[in-house]
Amino acid sequence: QIEAVPEGDGAGGLAVLAQAADGTVRVLRRDAATGARLGRIGFGRDLADATLGVLPGEDGASRLVLVGNDSSGGIVAVARRAADGRLAARLSLSPGLMAVDAVVTRGPAGEALLVVLAADTAEGTVHLVSLDPDAGSPATVLPLPNLAAARALVPLHGTAGAPPAAVAALGTSSDGTLLATIADPLAGSLLAAPEFPGGYLTDDLVALGPGGALAALGRAARAGSVLTVRNALTGAPLGSWQIP
Repeated sequence: QIEAVPEGDGAGGLAVLAQAADGTVRVLRRDAATGARLGRIGFGRDLADATLGVLPGEDGASRLVLVGNDSSGGIVAVARRAADGRLAARLSLSPGLMAVDAVVTRGPAGEALLVVLAADTAEGTVHLVSLDPDAGSPATVLPLPNLAAARALVPLHGTAGAPPAAVAALGTSSDGTLLATIADPLAGSLLAAPEFPGGYLTDDLVALGPGGALAALGRAARAGSVLTVRNALTGAPLGSWQIP
């Protein structure tokens, strides 16, 4: 996983999530223009299935946040300063769910919001767990009842017609239908659920900016790699192309 780090605090460039042979999770920082090494930040060995996000600070001091499940089984978020790797916060988000993916989005006042796509594997349920990492307020949990399994999460900030904090959670329903559930974790509401083709094994999902489109890259049966585009809020098909 690769994330861009804002330049304002002198720690700009690219942050690359990596795992060493001994299980230690690290973030390697590189200059985006030259590839030069800018340093590395260790996060230890107690976060399973970790995913990386970037929290821009009001003072320009970006933080790298790693979200995963610790040795107790709960979802935690560990934030370290991008410039020097110092610990900024360790937040507990949920004691009984498994983290699948996480993104940083924005609330209506521009505040940072950490949103985690999580699954209860025993119950076969999917949830969004959200937290204001600056206020440190208790995490809220929004069930996604139309999903039985979770795959990926993307923010929709800047998408016309969507609330600022809206996200798209990719997963499958109980009958195997592939859905991108659009939800507002702040309001606790489900907004839409565009469907993607049956038999589609999705590798990635991205939001395409203000036009409101979602693009899923995957593999359809006997068709090779396919890029399928849907309108996030109406589900209307916008195109589908086979990728050579």
